[in-house]
Amino acid sequence: MRNFLLFTLCAVVLFGMTACSEGAVAGNKVDVGRILEAADQALADGRYDEAELGYRLVLSLGAVEEHLTRARKGQSSAVAERCYREAYRNLEEEQALAILMGPQPGMPKEQLARSQLGLDVISSPLQLAVQSALNEGLAAEPLHPGLNYLLGLTYARNGALEMAENQFTYCGEIAPEHWAGPRGMAQLHSQTGRMAEAMAEAELALSRSLDPEDRMTAYEMLIQLSYNPANPGAYQGYLAEAKEAFAGYGDPLALEAVLTFMAGGTKADLEAGLPLAEAALDKPFLSEGNRTSLVQNLAVLYAQLGRLDDAQRLIEEYLRGGGRLTLALTQILSQVAMMKTAQ
Repeated sequence: MRNFLLFTLCAVVLFGMTACSEGAVAGNKVDVGRILEAADQALADGRYDEAELGYRLVLSLGAVEEHLTRARKGQSSAVAERCYREAYRNLEEEQALAILMGPQPGMPKEQLARSQLGLDVISSPLQLAVQSALNEGLAAEPLHPGLNYLLGLTYARNGALEMAENQFTYCGEIAPEHWAGPRGMAQLHSQTGRMAEAMAEAELALSRSLDPEDRMTAYEMLIQLSYNPANPGAYQGYLAEAKEAFAGYGDPLALEAVLTFMAGGTKADLEAGLPLAEAALDKPFLSEGNRTSLVQNLAVLYAQLGRLDDAQRLIEEYLRGGGRLTLALTQILSQVAMMKTAQ
């Protein structure tokens, strides 16, 4: 893919050889401004690999200082944004694996140990990928609030709570109007049982989340923090707000479906979430991670209900539609195949 993008950018340069900067003799100079405009557009569109290649090309051409400065800044932003998304995606996948195959309440001690060992082995490449992305991204843009938030999250997940708190405090210092600081503190307070403080920080994170995907994530946090099947009114207000704000997207319906699955109960209770999940999958998603999570949860439910063909079909359709084959989906497919063989 990178080779194709490089070819495309080189083609822009070659066909632009006759397009010169103002006052230059035709055929003697590359139109660096045109390359920068293409790279800037790629960055704005989220095509970070393509943006990086464009900026690197400008830096290799020995352009005027104004163009070099713009290219350096753009390249740093492109690297940081790419790494943020890579780290976030791998953290989501690590969490999905932990839910799927990690230690569960009520397991015997020996089974807990085996489950944790298996999880550690399978998820270790994801942890390495997260660390690699954070290192590369923060080297490019040390003050990127999202990357600093994810760094704090890795501290918290590894039990380094004081380091996590310091990191989330730092997020608030470098980006006072960003969601990173309060979102991180909300997760930390939740982890330590300080729920009232967690809710207050999550509300603050929502107020600072302007991008639709970030805002949906903020609603998800508030719903998860207030989720209590015995007191559904505690979270349904936030869910209603999210469904109204993002009526054209599948994310709120997917979250509602997963909450229904989590509540458990009878077979009929579990099946009540199926129409919500299936309706969600017919809509576009703000976050591809939310679509993936729904597919994983729905496939597991299908398998639990004995609908093994439906579980396999769901995953195959998701992959044919461009979805990513996560380690969790691989594990689910393996389990479904084993169950079908045993029938």
